[in-house]
Amino acid sequence: MAKWNQLVITDAGYQLSAQSVSGQQVQFTHASTTATDMSKLSSDDLKALTGIENVVQDFKVGNITVQDDHTVDIPVKVINQDLESDYLLYAIALYAKPVNGEEVMYGIATATVADLIPAQNGTTVTGTTFNFKTHIGAAASVNIVISPTDSVTYEELANHEQVIDTKITTAMNQANAYTDNATKGKANTADVVAAASNYGSANLVVNSAYPSSTRGWIMTGSGSSDASASFSVTTHNFYHNGKDNVFRLVTSKIANESESEVNGSCSPFPVMAGEKISWSALAFAGTNVSGTDVYLIFDNTSLKVIDNVKLSPSKVQPISGTCTVPVGATNVRFRIDNSGSTDGTPAWLCFTEVKVARESTPSPWSMAPIVEGSGTFDCGSNFYSLGTTSSKDAIHWSRSGNSLTLNARLTPSKTIAAGEVATIGMLPSYLLPISDETYSVCQSADDNIWLAEVQTNGTIIFLKHRSTSAGSTAANNGYGLMLSMNIVLA
Repeated sequence: MAKWNQLVITDAGYQLSAQSVSGQQVQFTHASTTATDMSKLSSDDLKALTGIENVVQDFKVGNITVQDDHTVDIPVKVINQDLESDYLLYAIALYAKPVNGEEVMYGIATATVADLIPAQNGTTVTGTTFNFKTHIGAAASVNIVISPTDSVTYEELANHEQVIDTKITTAMNQANAYTDNATKGKANTADVVAAASNYGSANLVVNSAYPSSTRGWIMTGSGSSDASASFSVTTHNFYHNGKDNVFRLVTSKIANESESEVNGSCSPFPVMAGEKISWSALAFAGTNVSGTDVYLIFDNTSLKVIDNVKLSPSKVQPISGTCTVPVGATNVRFRIDNSGSTDGTPAWLCFTEVKVARESTPSPWSMAPIVEGSGTFDCGSNFYSLGTTSSKDAIHWSRSGNSLTLNARLTPSKTIAAGEVATIGMLPSYLLPISDETYSVCQSADDNIWLAEVQTNGTIIFLKHRSTSAGSTAANNGYGLMLSMNIVLA
């Protein structure tokens, strides 16, 4: 969530304010936005400013209203109309002038946590309203100017947003009309958002920002087993002045050598073939990181959405895009890659505010909603549903509050040797995070038993199979394994 400081009136603004006391008419003309981080400037520094650098957008002010003798309310609607690239909104400067006089920067508001303003990649115009309650020497001297007819008015934009809200409400009502329990569970995780298919759709990635741990994520890649590789959470001054955690991927392996890459990959979540999805994140990296890739890993293919980009070593950089879910795909996960070090010293990559959503235009980050109900998800290729040769919808889940129950009737797709460990599958991201590692002794054929584990990142593990009479034994294809687990969610 963005956090804004109060408007600081500049020295020039105070001079203009003083002129209004003597009857000088003052007109507030426009507001400009900047992508330059100004959060470290003191109040005195801000008062001395006469302008801002790196102006990204410029807006007319809305209809000004007088609050009292010395206060006016000045609305500014920041919208993404015709915006070609995302940017982080760090400050808004408000401009005014004496009627028939020279314009000055009257005041400036800065963000301690910036707003992400997305590009208008689709047809939907979105925006945020800033209402500046502004001191003026004599409010009666403020010249009220109505919005010009050649721009989007506040009323038009409000009507447009109402249409969007109506579509989302209609989609929610349609999804809630399902009566079958299993279908209702899936509607909570997929159909509601897919039916709306609009800017601002729910985030599908759990534990996507402000992390206290890497739960719901795993470190993969050719270099993940190297002693120098690590995946953790940390703070950095580039993000919220070091007040909030980010994810951090580190390796010292030289890029382009064998086993140099380390990746951060979230748990998979369901998608539907042919639908549009957006992705976005904030990231930055050390100067010695060779490059960064971003993938969307579908269950039947991988899509590289960023190829060997050098991220900024000096500020948080927004990255985003959209794609169409390929035919046959049923789930996807987000993955970001640190390609290795250029000099053999630790090379770090930080990222946060990851979002994947069912929408055609990336929207600002939001927390993934909590999903309740029931449904199914696929197991991995090591196992099938008992009596079939399919891993699809093999595991049934039911959630109420922070209690999650898993049930399945599985069989190995190939023999698992005595003492061998095998991965059953991954909890979908919408069922994470879990509070702690969980173990369950489960029944298998011939009254034998086996041990199941769910790790904190959501990985479900087949640990050990034992015969009640002969000790550790193999588990063969066609051999029935009953999975039953109760898990406490964080």
